[in-house]
Amino acid sequence: MKTLGKVSTVLARIIQIFLWIGAAGSLILWIMLLIDPQRLISVYPGDTLFPQSLNLIGFDVMVNSLSEGIQALRWMLPIFAVICSESAMIFRNLSLILAKLHAMEGEAFGQDNSPFTPDIIRMVREIGIFAISIPVIELVSSWILRLVLGTDVEISVSLTSVVFGLSVLYLSSIFSYGHTLQQETEDLV
Repeated sequence: MKTLGKVSTVLARIIQIFLWIGAAGSLILWIMLLIDPQRLISVYPGDTLFPQSLNLIGFDVMVNSLSEGIQALRWMLPIFAVICSESAMIFRNLSLILAKLHAMEGEAFGQDNSPFTPDIIRMVREIGIFAISIPVIELVSSWILRLVLGTDVEISVSLTSVVFGLSVLYLSSIFSYGHTLQQETEDLV
C-alpha cells in the first residue's frame, strides 16, 4: 500500500509539472502573439487551405484566414493557461494530500496522520472547487469568444467535471464531520 501511495504521489507531481509547463508555454505564445504576430505568421506555411477548424481545449472555432486564426488564438491561449493552472492546482493538492497521508512509516492512516485534519479538508474542498470552475470557465469563455470573434464557436463542456467537483465537495464535508467526531473523541479521552 505504501508503494502505491508513493507512485500516486510522484505521478500527481509529474502531471502537475506538465500542466504548469502547458500554462507557461501558452502564456509565452500569447505574449509573442501580442508583441510580434508577423514573426509567427512568417513561420506558418502559407499553402494551407481555409476555412479550417482551430481546436484548443475543447473549443472548436472555424477560421477563414490566418489573421482570424491569430485573433482566435489571442483569446484562446489565456483561457488555456487558466484551465491548465486550475488543473495543475487539482494535482498539486492531490499530491500534497497523498504525501501527507503517506509521510509516516507504517500504516497509511495512523494516529499522527489522520485524513481528518484541517489541511486535508481544505485541500479536498479546493479540489472540488477547481473541478467545478473548469467547465464554468469553458462555458463563459465560449460565450465571450462568440461575441468577440463573431463566429460560431462550438464547445464540449463535460458535466463529468461538475459531478466530480460536487462529489469531492460533499466528500470534504464528510471529512469535516470526521474531524469534528475525532476532536470530540479526543476530548472524551
